[in-house]
Amino acid sequence: MIYQLSFNRYKFLVADIPLEEIYEKHGTYYPFQDEHEQELESWQAIWKPLNIRFYNDSDSNITAIPDITCWFTDQLIMNDKAFKHLKEPLKQYGEWLPTLCENIPYWLFHVNLKTDLSYVDNNKSQRNIDETGFIEVTKLGFLKNKVESLLIFKSQFNNYENIYCNQTFKDLSKTTNLKA
Repeated sequence: MIYQLSFNRYKFLVADIPLEEIYEKHGTYYPFQDEHEQELESWQAIWKPLNIRFYNDSDSNITAIPDITCWFTDQLIMNDKAFKHLKEPLKQYGEWLPTLCENIPYWLFHVNLKTDLSYVDNNKSQRNIDETGFIEVTKLGFLKNKVESLLIFKSQFNNYENIYCNQTFKDLSKTTNLKA
């Protein structure tokens, strides 16, 4: 089974890196893209540790901070507990970049394993692309034999806008009691 990862704003605070923080350390909001606005494969060489914050994005009184969550929809932010459990299993799927939250170490996991359209089951997938290039995915299925061994990845089908994981990753997060 393949799952799309997302943050749970109704159970946990949402992770964010304020624009001012990115501007201050990198000088531009798009330091992680090339001149064609494509995401850089690696951020390691240009990375300057950023300060993250957690905020309430729900209508209720939520105060819990997750161990692992998404930053936007295409990167992960983890505390030390999650980092210690996932560092080795995820090392071939991206890069670990240090961050801080109120002087407490956190980690941004830049997912850089990207699958092309040959991983998509066209019989179970549908998308609309408007004149600006925006992709709206209405359904997405993957070819089991191509993705079942991938712990975590992004797909060209939706322009790498989301993170997907397999059952093994989900089970690993669950057995290590990671709040997500």
